[in-house]
Amino acid sequence: MKKAMMLIGSTICFSAFASPDQTAFQQCNSILADDVFQTYERTLNFKSRVALKKWLCSTDFAAGSQGYDSALRMTSAFSTDGQYDDLQRWKDGHCEESDKTFDGSKSSHLLIQHAKSYITEEWAQCVERKVDDHLFCYGVETDDSVLMTLRLSGYRDFEVSKIQTPNLMALTEKPREISPGKFYISYEKRNPARDASFHLQGLRLASSWWGKDYSASCSYQLPREPKPSNYMDCEQFRIQALNADKITFRQYRYMKDSNMVPLFDVYDGSFKGQYSCDIYEG
Repeated sequence: MKKAMMLIGSTICFSAFASPDQTAFQQCNSILADDVFQTYERTLNFKSRVALKKWLCSTDFAAGSQGYDSALRMTSAFSTDGQYDDLQRWKDGHCEESDKTFDGSKSSHLLIQHAKSYITEEWAQCVERKVDDHLFCYGVETDDSVLMTLRLSGYRDFEVSKIQTPNLMALTEKPREISPGKFYISYEKRNPARDASFHLQGLRLASSWWGKDYSASCSYQLPREPKPSNYMDCEQFRIQALNADKITFRQYRYMKDSNMVPLFDVYDGSFKGQYSCDIYEG
């Protein structure tokens, strides 16, 4: 393992990296959420459910805006009384404070981990069209690493001046210059139980002798794996699994008494067992 290129404490201030990317992430996240929800309806994978709730509770939806109707439909997965007809009313009754802190790329990151790869590419193209600097970054996690993707559009190369990666240890070399297209950097989370982030800053280089260089940056948040916000998240999930005939009433009673939730295969939705649901964020 190569030594990390730069290790910065998690308390450092990143005001220099304030990025408009976050608005673009939020505007395109419904692409990811639609796919994750479709898979969730088929498989009832609990981690997908937690990710969807964080996105729903952290995103401001104006009636008629992109994603509003989809978000409204998803409320049926988080209440025992079916779909709501008013999104804000659902939020008022179901969102804890710990659910509301996953705006922008935080929600993107949670959803990407459960979305199909071609949907992630569709989402990335959406973000790419909206960022002013034609530069943005995002990450996909595996069991032991994080693959950061840097996407650069347009004709100008990008000269890297600074990369800061709290709680990430680099496994590949830091780039000095990036050409338009995609560039990948592999990282390892130093502490999986803590949040991480990636911040890149540099110059878009003039494409000819008369052009001017200009500064550009991207920022991306990698939150730790979220937990259900309260006991009712687990109970609603158990009831939903029971109503969908994914578990028996006997299994439901056992899991309720032992404070567990069913585990379903992420691909085909088959029952695999159960695991504890005794630690909440709220």
